[in-house]
Amino acid sequence: MYSSIQYCIPGKTYFFWYKSPAIGGMFFDDACIEYFLLRLLNSLNLYHVKAHAYFISNSKIYLLMTPETPSGAFNLWRSVASQYHSYYQSRFERAGKLLAGVINKRLLEDGESVVEYQAYIDQQPLFEAGITHPGQYSWSSYNSNGFGLKQRYLTIHPEFSQYMQQTANPKSSYRDLVKFLVPTSFP
Repeated sequence: MYSSIQYCIPGKTYFFWYKSPAIGGMFFDDACIEYFLLRLLNSLNLYHVKAHAYFISNSKIYLLMTPETPSGAFNLWRSVASQYHSYYQSRFERAGKLLAGVINKRLLEDGESVVEYQAYIDQQPLFEAGITHPGQYSWSSYNSNGFGLKQRYLTIHPEFSQYMQQTANPKSSYRDLVKFLVPTSFP
C-alpha cells in the first residue's frame, strides 16, 4: 500500500521515497546534499525515528525507517525540508520549494523482506550516480550496511541482524545481494 507520509504505525518499518518534481533536481551541489543529510540524520532522535538505510541523489531520496510515534516521520520530513529551504534560500538568495512535493511511504507488510528493501536502497548508486561500485557514492548507507562502517545515526534493523547471523560471511553475502538484486516490486 502506497500513501503519503502523514501517519505511521509506531514500530513498523516503512520504505519512504521522494522524487523531485523540480527541473534540475533538489540539490545544487554536494554541499546541499550534505546539509540535507546531516539535518536528516541529526534529527532522527528528536522525532523518534530509526533509520536503517538511505540514498540521496539530486532527483531521488530513498529511506528505510521505523518511526516510534505516529507522526514522527512526518514531523521529521517537514522539519528537514523546512531547514533545507531556509539554507537554500540563504545560500543562493533565491526562493524555491525544492522539497515541496509529497514524500511517499510503503508499509512493509509481514513476509516482505526488510533486507531486500535495504539492499534495493543501497543498490541505487549504481543506477543513479553512474559509478561501478556503490561504495564510491558518499550519500548512501551502503558502506555502513555492506562493510560495517560505523555510523552513529543508523540503527541495524532486527531482520538485518538476523540475516547477518544466518550467513557464514555476512558482509560479503549482503554485498552480493546488493550486487545481484533484481528490483521487481519497488517503486
